[in-house]
Amino acid sequence: MTEIGPQAVKAVAWNAAGTFGTQAVSFVITVVLARLLSPAEFGLVAMLTVFVALAGVLVDSGYVAALIQKPTVTPEDESSVFALNLVVALVLCVVFWFAAVPIAAFYHQPALVPITRVTSLVLVGNALGMVQTALLSKRLDFRALGQATIGAALASGLLAIVLAARGWGVWSLVAQSVASSFVRSGLLWVLAPWRPRWLFSFGAVRSLFRYSSRLLVTSLLAAIIENIMSIVIGRLFDPAALGLFERAQAAQRAVTRALNSVVGDVSFPTYSALQADRAALRRTFRRSVVASSAVIMPLMTVLAAVGRPLFGVVYSERWLASVPYFQVLCMSGSVYHLHALNLSLIKSSGRSDLFLRLALCRQALVVLSVLGSCRYGVMAMVWTQFVVVVTLVFANGAYAGRLADYGILTQLREVAPLAAAAVLAAGAAQAVGLAVHDWRPGYQLVPMAAAGALTYVGLVYATNIAGAAELAQQLRAKLGRRRPALGRRRRPGAEEADGATEE
Repeated sequence: MTEIGPQAVKAVAWNAAGTFGTQAVSFVITVVLARLLSPAEFGLVAMLTVFVALAGVLVDSGYVAALIQKPTVTPEDESSVFALNLVVALVLCVVFWFAAVPIAAFYHQPALVPITRVTSLVLVGNALGMVQTALLSKRLDFRALGQATIGAALASGLLAIVLAARGWGVWSLVAQSVASSFVRSGLLWVLAPWRPRWLFSFGAVRSLFRYSSRLLVTSLLAAIIENIMSIVIGRLFDPAALGLFERAQAAQRAVTRALNSVVGDVSFPTYSALQADRAALRRTFRRSVVASSAVIMPLMTVLAAVGRPLFGVVYSERWLASVPYFQVLCMSGSVYHLHALNLSLIKSSGRSDLFLRLALCRQALVVLSVLGSCRYGVMAMVWTQFVVVVTLVFANGAYAGRLADYGILTQLREVAPLAAAAVLAAGAAQAVGLAVHDWRPGYQLVPMAAAGALTYVGLVYATNIAGAAELAQQLRAKLGRRRPALGRRRRPGAEEADGATEE
């Protein structure tokens, strides 16, 4: 264990660096491309997202996770999976070649025929690096994975910018996706020592499929649910409408997914370790709910308030029609962490049956809400997703509350002051926005964001909302324990005081 601990810590650090590094590079590239291309051009590419995602799941078929999960992997396993992934990718490229016409007819967009056929090459590019990805992940070598992913994002992004500046339009986005897949796999071949052999075993494939088949079904359903709004918007509305929605969703997810990923990565193992101590589980769960709400709620509400100048500065005025979608999506993001935390608690309890039941309930709600609201427009669909998130918060909280003696009504009662402060902070930002409405977007954004942040911080600490002083005291105690390492003298009895604070 003495060797695994430091290795795991380093892996987490490199994984975080790779993830946030890739997000940063992708964000900058997207900002530049959004200023060079139109929403309709982004919308055309977004129409193919679900088809490429489903095909990618079929190419993987859960074998990457199976190679990671299997304790001992043989060269026969590795080469068999590599060959299978590559063959499936090539077969699906042929399928896409013939399916391009029906796909274009489904969306009423003839221009999608050549775009679909070229975009399918992404499957081959990704297949070439799947086994390397699995083996590097198994070794916790996230440094190499991060370098390959960031390098691919940077190279393909620069290519797309050059092509867009030269007037290639939607083809610059197609070239970006195809180049990214091949460059990433090429870098993985350079960074990973593994090479395929002329080996193939149906027995090895069958043994791995026992594990991967379950992941395959789950991943297919997740890909459909993840992209169902894009499918419906692309089918019923024009490409520009889909491009505007996708940009709003991408901007919101850039923040919420990063925050919820941090919350989820920490909460699940923590709750799992505390199952035997119900009192400790309740305390820890409560702290998670309050602490995450104290950060996520004001951030999302203030982002919604400054949405118009934010999009004007970042993406340019041609994307301002995305702002209403972005604002409603931020409202969903302000409470989504409660859904995620309660679901994480259920998952940690070992109730996989309940976890599956709630997951199926979520998928059914998403599908029914989208299909039921699509006739009323894109905004109606976005609002129904907010209703779905709120419904899931209550559904998950009802079950999770029994496991930790901390029900959803108690959770909402304790975070209500934080939510009220977040709303007032957003109101302050909006009030400043009204005062400076005739300024340029860049000059509006700074005072509006500052007003929102200062209002929230002032309210929280002036009224000690949700034990803000207690959280600050814990932070000071943690920082205080680090002082001896910096050569500072520790006052007598500090160890006991710190121990008391932790309790």
